[in-house]
Amino acid sequence: MRKFSDWISIIGGTLGFITTVVLFTVNLQSWINDPNMLHIFSVAAFILCALGNLWFFIKSNASAKLRWTSLVFLYAFSVLYFMWVGSWIVSTKTVNSFEQLPNAHIIEPKDGTVVDLHTPLLMDYSNIPSTGYVWVVERVPKYNQVYLWNNDELQISHKTNGVLSWNIQIGADTSVGDVFNIIILLVDEKVNFSFQENVKQCKSTGQCNGIILPDEGVQILAFSTVIRK
Repeated sequence: MRKFSDWISIIGGTLGFITTVVLFTVNLQSWINDPNMLHIFSVAAFILCALGNLWFFIKSNASAKLRWTSLVFLYAFSVLYFMWVGSWIVSTKTVNSFEQLPNAHIIEPKDGTVVDLHTPLLMDYSNIPSTGYVWVVERVPKYNQVYLWNNDELQISHKTNGVLSWNIQIGADTSVGDVFNIIILLVDEKVNFSFQENVKQCKSTGQCNGIILPDEGVQILAFSTVIRK
């Protein structure tokens, strides 16, 4: 007849195993939203299962074959569990790396908005590298050209993170009903220099012609399509 301690070890190991399995299969959506809760419960279940198996192996009066089988089970289960734990670390590093990528967001005007000739632009940006430059350009889809805005505040501050608000001009008086793209770009040193030269020429001659974006040294951070009122 089994001792009370044997029953405790068997029940503990069984409950630990069942709890761990249930944690993998039930309420997955809520755990995805709160992975820390999943980790806490899984660690508790693993400890309970391990202690139950060890107690059974050391204290149980069951046959040696059965006790060694429980130890082999614990070993296999531990290997699988710690492989899963390792995936937490990989996942965390991936998320952190993603969060460090340069990004920007056009807050206003929102995508699909109908705008006036002069409309306020509100944007934020973050994780801009020291070798990168943020530019706001206006693209005319039917001509596939972009027009550069004089981003003095962006170019002088060289901030990694920031929020910017100012008025921009969308097209011309005759552009009623036309579609325009407002684009936030991250460019390298070479492209930034060429953009600056284009702005200087625009100021000196009064002729601000559209340009074709180069194939290299340019990354689109944010994009918004608007329609002229």
